[in-house]
Amino acid sequence: MTIQTNLLFDTLCTDLCASYVRRETRFYHVDHPTEPLSRRDIEQAFIATLGTRYPVEQVTQPLLKQVFDIGIERKHSDRNRSVPVWGGSMACHPGNPNRVIWKSNGTVSLNTWKSPTYRGLGITEATYGPFEEFFNWVFPREEERTRILDWLAYCLQHEDQKPAWALLLYSKEKGTGKSTFCDLARNLFGADNTATQNNVDKLTSRFNNFAFTNRLVISEELSLRPDSNQSNALKTYITDKVVATERKGREAEQTPLVSCFLFTTNHLPTFLEQGERRYYIVNTGHAGYASGPRAGEFSTLVGQIVAAMREPAQIAYLYNALMARTLSDSFDGQTLNTELHGTPLMKQLQGAAAHTNIEQLQEFLDAKKYLIVTQTEVADFVASTFRNSANATRHLMMELGWTHCNVKWGGADYARVLWAKPGHSVADGNIYNSNGLVAAVCDYLPATVVIN
Repeated sequence: MTIQTNLLFDTLCTDLCASYVRRETRFYHVDHPTEPLSRRDIEQAFIATLGTRYPVEQVTQPLLKQVFDIGIERKHSDRNRSVPVWGGSMACHPGNPNRVIWKSNGTVSLNTWKSPTYRGLGITEATYGPFEEFFNWVFPREEERTRILDWLAYCLQHEDQKPAWALLLYSKEKGTGKSTFCDLARNLFGADNTATQNNVDKLTSRFNNFAFTNRLVISEELSLRPDSNQSNALKTYITDKVVATERKGREAEQTPLVSCFLFTTNHLPTFLEQGERRYYIVNTGHAGYASGPRAGEFSTLVGQIVAAMREPAQIAYLYNALMARTLSDSFDGQTLNTELHGTPLMKQLQGAAAHTNIEQLQEFLDAKKYLIVTQTEVADFVASTFRNSANATRHLMMELGWTHCNVKWGGADYARVLWAKPGHSVADGNIYNSNGLVAAVCDYLPATVVIN
């Protein structure tokens, strides 16, 4: 073969081996890993793609025969000239252009991430363009707008890192731009790297691998019940770096999780628990909502945004602007300080959650008619009823006015924690109220609780 033919031979071999994998005598294209191909299929499919990429007159039958012989038939250790063995796993590796990831056992895993086409245009100009006005409409409060754009920029600047909190866009009215913002995010991350669904049913179902092999997961019309299996599953997905996933016909496997999550809803997210730090919740309500006083004005803007999103160059300009964005000093992609940076809606929901918890705990204590109660019993109730950690017990009991004390009783030689009802105290192993001695702790507790 001539030097030119040798170069073409190497290029064709590399192309073939980067595009296909083999498993159990079947072949699979890296973009379609659920569709098995035969040896004849893979050869014909590969030939069908050559006309648009290589000089047809140079791709001769003898050359192709050599490519298929080296790449498919022969056994050798040159990774660039042998269709690799696929171990069956898939994972998202953002920023890595290689579609196959070699493992130490000689097999490969499929990389589901693809670089969006607009990033290959060579555009260097950076501007928010028409999207800046859109952001101002949808996020009218500057602090919230800044944090959301910081989150978006963080997820793009650190594409191989997973943020530990998600965005949740809420508005009671429809037509405030939530879905358009989701479409814009999908364009920035790439449609091939985004999983979109209208609820969390599939996301929290048994066969959920499809979602977690994407960089961006969008779930619109989010509706959850507090302490439901779906709610608890989402908490895990938002924070964990590894998740158990399953595909039909395969055993569950541990998959690296780099997904960032974007939710929208028209239902007030009352599922938020006290102290919840996994969601940054923003009210996107404004006067341009559907049928609102400025609906026509906002509708015109959305039309312009939709048109801009059809132009890859416009997405490239915005991407460059976000990549050049300097994140706020207070921004942390791994921690959301709700006390300092919680939105008015978040604080309203947190207050409602705290009030409800306190009321339920008060009802529990009143029903038992306790004068004193052990820390263990209160912690068990808080954990089972509110799904809160034991650390929440102290705050809740102090809110109700109960007094914390350490007491020895029941023959134990060490002190244990008790809570005394308002108007009562514990001293020298006895319970007192304003009238004096009520009972000894060791006499009172067996009638109300079982001490382990």
